[in-house]
Amino acid sequence: MANMTEKKWLTTAAAAEIIGVRPATLERWRCEGRGPSYYKITARVVRYDIDDIDEWITAQRREPLATSTCAQFRAR
Repeated sequence: MANMTEKKWLTTAAAAEIIGVRPATLERWRCEGRGPSYYKITARVVRYDIDDIDEWITAQRREPLATSTCAQFRAR
């Protein structure tokens, strides 16, 4: 594991780009207790660890629903 100074730190804008959302979405998620882990460096400086972003994205994986639960979509 890399020490803290060797890690790849991302700004909110850079993390949002990787995830595919707007920076304001990440800011809202932080207030709601959602989204990837982050570091609050100072009152105005937030940074994301690229490893935390990767882990969070992986944790969002979902398996396809069973065929019977998707019937509502076939009716369209």
